[in-house]
Amino acid sequence: MTLTFDISSINVPAIVPLKRNQVTMQVTAMGSNQCEVTWIARPQLKTPAYIVYPLLRMALPMAFGKLLNGLKEFAEQPASLSASAN
Repeated sequence: MTLTFDISSINVPAIVPLKRNQVTMQVTAMGSNQCEVTWIARPQLKTPAYIVYPLLRMALPMAFGKLLNGLKEFAEQPASLSASAN
C-alpha cells in the first residue's frame, strides 16, 4: 500500500523553513505480524532556508526519525489501546 500526500505551509509561523513537502509512505508486509514502512520526504524549502541548509540537513532527519518512532510505537500497540487513543 502506498500513500502520497502534499503538506503546504498555510497559517504557520514565518520561521518554518518549508514551503511545501511531498511525502510518500509505503507499507510492505514482511510476514503475518510484521510490516516495513518506507517514508520518503521531498521538501521544498523557502529561499532564506538555503542559507542554513547544512543545519537543516542535520536536523530534519532527526525530527523525522522521532516522528517515525512515535508512529511505530502507536502502530505496535494492541488494537484496544490504539482505538482508545483516537
